[in-house]
Formats: sequence, C-alpha cells, structure tokens
Amino acid sequence: MGSKRVFPDSFSLAGKVALVTGSGRGIGAAISVGLAEAGADLVLVSRTGRELEHIQQEIEALGQRALPVTADITREDDVINLFELVKREYKQLDILVNNAGTSTQAKAEEMDLKEWDQIIELNNRALFHVTQLAGRIMIAQQSGKIINMASHLGVVGLPRRTAYCMSKAAVIHYTRTLAAEWAGYGINVNCIAPGYTMTKLARQVLDNQGFRAEVLSKIPLGFIASPEDQVGAVIFLAAEASRYMTGQTLVIDGGWSCL
Repeated sequence: MGSKRVFPDSFSLAGKVALVTGSGRGIGAAISVGLAEAGADLVLVSRTGRELEHIQQEIEALGQRALPVTADITREDDVINLFELVKREYKQLDILVNNAGTSTQAKAEEMDLKEWDQIIELNNRALFHVTQLAGRIMIAQQSGKIINMASHLGVVGLPRRTAYCMSKAAVIHYTRTLAAEWAGYGINVNCIAPGYTMTKLARQVLDNQGFRAEVLSKIPLGFIASPEDQVGAVIFLAAEASRYMTGQTLVIDGGWSCL
C-alpha cells in the first residue's frame, strides 16, 4: 500500500466511478488499484468474493471508495443485479473495464465443444451483456469510457489456442463497431491487447521452461510483462487525455506482434 500518485489534470480520474470485471487478481487487480491511484472510485467484480478483500483494502487506503460485488458475469441475473447496485450506490458509471476472461489449450481437431462454449460465453457473450447494461447508463449520461481487454493473440495466432484467439479477435472488432455506434453519445470505446503477462493463470503455462523460452524468443523487449505494465494504457484510455481516441486497440506485448 502506498500514497496516491500525482496525475496531470488530463489524466486525473477524480470524481469518476469505474467498474472492473475480474478485478480480484492479476491484471484486473492491478488496473483497479491504478484507477484508484488516479482518483476513481471502484466497483470491484469477481466470482470469488474473498479475492476482492485485499484489493478493497488497498483502494480504501488510497482514500477512494471500493464496492466489492460477487458476481458471475456469465449469469444474466447476476449482471442485472450488479448494475442495479451500481445505480443505487453510485448513481453514475464513467468507466467500464471488461477484464474478465478465460483461456484453454487444445488442438483444434480435438477440442471439446463444451470448452469452446465456456470461452465464448465469458470472453464474448458476457462481455457484450456487461457492456450493454453499462452502456445504458452511459447513454443516459451522454458520456463514458469503455475499455475492452483483448489479447495480442487476437492480432497474431498461436497453435492450440484457436478458441481463445478467435474470441479475442472478436473483442477487437466489437470494439471498432461499438465505438462507431456509440460515438454520438459521447462514449469512447477502446481496447487493450496485452501480451503474455505474469498472472496466476499465465504462470500455469509459463512455469514450463521450454514454453517460457519459446515465449521470450518472440518478445523483442526480452521480458514478460507484470500486471502493472498494463495499467498505464488503461488510465490513458479512461482519462480525458484520450478524448479524441475511439475504436482503437493498444497492443502491449513487448513487440511480439511486430515480428
């Protein structure tokens, strides 16, 4: 825990309310704390409530409010209840970060369709539903910032990741389309495409030294990102500094997609 950073006015999020899905760990946790450091109050969303406790404490130590919500965003009722709570507790929503997602590894010819459905359900269907309900609040406000988390694997392919790559490519194109549709409401819609980042989920594959060496061989910068390496771009897209930017994808992958 530390003190707030000092942000220029164009990067300040003072007075803003941000909702982050999958905020209990990894990139989502880092983003949530980063948004609080920039001055935002948070709605923290995770399927596992206990994961949110330390993030809530860290945000409150910064002097910002943090509302923890246990919700499975693949369940329609959970999403509806989430946004009823947001409207009741905050009466506004300025920033949405669609961070929750999942992945798996399987050969395309062998993949179980139930696994496929689980990836598409969370990475696409649930993201759409959360954004739809957040958008209704933002349309009424005539303002808002939506930040979708895709992946560099939505830009480049990787064997055994067919469903994940497809789902994240869809997020990138959804971002473009929604940005054009909602621009007239004063809503900016942009996307972050992280490369391999050292989260608990990624560590399961990166602990394999052979695979880790393969990953590092594809990263010109020569190291694997920490969750904090993804935060600065999110703050930029959430702030007034990016007011003339919409429909874009920032690929933060150490240069992988350059090759």
